[in-house]
Amino acid sequence: MLLQNKLLTISLCIFMPSLMTACQSGSPESTQSAKETSEIAVTDKVIASSSDSVKQGTAQAWTISTKSKNNHFDGILECQQAPSVGDFQNCQLQLSQSENPVDDASLAIDGGMKAHGHGLPTQPKMLAVEGQAGVYKIDGLKFSMPGAWTVGFLIKANGVNDQLIFDFIV
Repeated sequence: MLLQNKLLTISLCIFMPSLMTACQSGSPESTQSAKETSEIAVTDKVIASSSDSVKQGTAQAWTISTKSKNNHFDGILECQQAPSVGDFQNCQLQLSQSENPVDDASLAIDGGMKAHGHGLPTQPKMLAVEGQAGVYKIDGLKFSMPGAWTVGFLIKANGVNDQLIFDFIV
């Protein structure tokens, strides 16, 4: 796995000079995914854990799920296809608490690339999906480059404040 990551780093440095920070530092963290706390799936079939890269080029639905930091909420981030560079993503968050959908939550979204020290290139907004309990559309989400990304949600609902954090590879 380490040899594979080094080869990926070398390939990215040669073919994508915009990744010069990672190329100069030789940091394998810039091409590895983050924590092993989430599960990534394409439709109903798991294709990778968060320690692996997400398969690119699929037109199938893509999901990743996790528990909130203080275990108050469960979240499923679902996109019409695997996250990609450049285009606005068509994604939504399904939020539940004790297996019940959470409506009327106050949500804030933020994210970025820890290895590169920058945030999202846009300022996405959360919108409740009418007629779908506990479902919130993410409007304006975009990724500017391939690599390890974190997308987090600050949640205020039912008298509780908590955070959902999703780590994955674009």
